[in-house]
Amino acid sequence: MRKKLAVYFTFPFPDYPTIKPFLDSINSEIVDYVELGIPVSKPYYDGPKIRTTHGSSMQHYKPEEMRKEIKELKNKGIKPFALTYLNSIEKDVESGVKNLKDSGFDGVIFPDLLIDYYDTKDSTIEIMNREGLSLIPFFTSSTPDMVVETMLKETKSWVYHGLQPSTGVNVPVDTAKTGERIRKISGSREIIFGFGISNADDARMVIESGADGIAIGSMFIDYLKRRDLEGFKKVLEEIRGVLNEF
Repeated sequence: MRKKLAVYFTFPFPDYPTIKPFLDSINSEIVDYVELGIPVSKPYYDGPKIRTTHGSSMQHYKPEEMRKEIKELKNKGIKPFALTYLNSIEKDVESGVKNLKDSGFDGVIFPDLLIDYYDTKDSTIEIMNREGLSLIPFFTSSTPDMVVETMLKETKSWVYHGLQPSTGVNVPVDTAKTGERIRKISGSREIIFGFGISNADDARMVIESGADGIAIGSMFIDYLKRRDLEGFKKVLEEIRGVLNEF
């Protein structure tokens, strides 16, 4: 089975005219999933590099532009997922989830759900199921096995497993042991590893650990800042080449 490649962008960092050609260049032969980060004022579980993208993104963010890009991604056969904070919709989760569904997303990753809103997970999943929107379980190496097992029972989508405490942070991690642990718990569920993958060698090591795919985000920030579209396309092709080895 083909190994999945998920790419992340805080939308529309640094601005819409810049990010649009990057999104336009993505095709389903290389990329499977696109995660669009919805900018917030306090992205407290994002790593330091991605955290810097939220300020300017909030200034330029227009929901109608995001919906347009989601539609175009889906037309190309690429599944779009939102990465946003439950904190940003906690006052009216039902309306917030409906808005995400109406925007065209196939599913949502809430990085703060299992940390700050664990007691609300059942009601959140119920609302999302009612709207036909997948909750993507998000775990890190510090997530207790019991929590992982519970979330796997209550959801059906692919699993996002962060190798590092947050994006753009690199601490020593035994990738092989991490992969073995989460694979043992998750069984046949599709597992995509992210956080700390910054080159083809990292991608190869993660896939060898038992992952079904990888997610990359922080490494694209510099390409966006330089408006280096050709460099971006080249590195995506290189990573896809590594994934196709398996």
